[in-house]
Amino acid sequence: MKPITTPETLPAWENGLTKTGPPRRSSRGGFSLLEVIVATALLAASGVLLFQLASIGRRHAESIEQMSEAQLIAQSYLDEILCGLRPVTRVEGESVAGHPDWVWNCELDSVDGYTGVVSLTLTVRQAVEDSLDEEAIGRARSFTLVQWIADPGGLDDNQTDFDEQTAEEATSDNAADPNGLEGQL
Repeated sequence: MKPITTPETLPAWENGLTKTGPPRRSSRGGFSLLEVIVATALLAASGVLLFQLASIGRRHAESIEQMSEAQLIAQSYLDEILCGLRPVTRVEGESVAGHPDWVWNCELDSVDGYTGVVSLTLTVRQAVEDSLDEEAIGRARSFTLVQWIADPGGLDDNQTDFDEQTAEEATSDNAADPNGLEGQL
């Protein structure tokens, strides 16, 4: 029969104790402090990067929204000019109705090699104050449309009389037969 041994009677190497402290484990049960610090640093760096990317995305979305607004305003004013609702004249820095942050310009230039044709350049831009820094002025959005049109001042009197005579004839023809069915019965 073997004598009964208790942990107190066993040598240090048999009971798992060493001379320097508690027993060592062969399998890992958790993370070391260094691993936790590295993981936390990676998480923080990822968070900062994602925040910067979100900020850049927001700025670009605002820029696109402003450019779309400028484009719509410019197209509307150009359509109004082409339909005759606005006069074809030079405009410099006039406020846009309903959009206090925007101003518009209209310029007329002759087109080389073409008579009776002018280039209408319509620019819509954000209104910036002179007191703002150069960076704010550089960030201001603008949109330009160019359209070639007949020179509004280049029509001679004979052309105008011809147009009025044609309009009167069309009106008198429609008055005689408003449905345009004359001769079809």
